[in-house]
Amino acid sequence: MTNIKPASQDALVVARALADLVGANNVLSDSESLRFYSTDVYRQADALAAFVVRPGTVAELRAVARRPRGGGKSAFRASS
Repeated sequence: MTNIKPASQDALVVARALADLVGANNVLSDSESLRFYSTDVYRQADALAAFVVRPGTVAELRAVARRPRGGGKSAFRASS
């Protein structure tokens, strides 16, 4: 999991759990990836994602989608 370096401890816990589902190489947190995946075609992102998850199978996608977001009070943002 050398590529997983989210800023907060809570984000790190979530990133590790997601890495268990999709593999560490499919959880990105490098600044270039965060800028790329947080930016829309039409405008720059106001804030960067804490990390990017790239499921490789339908089963992985289902497992990732089952992860609860919570009450929206965490330090990281949910994607749209």
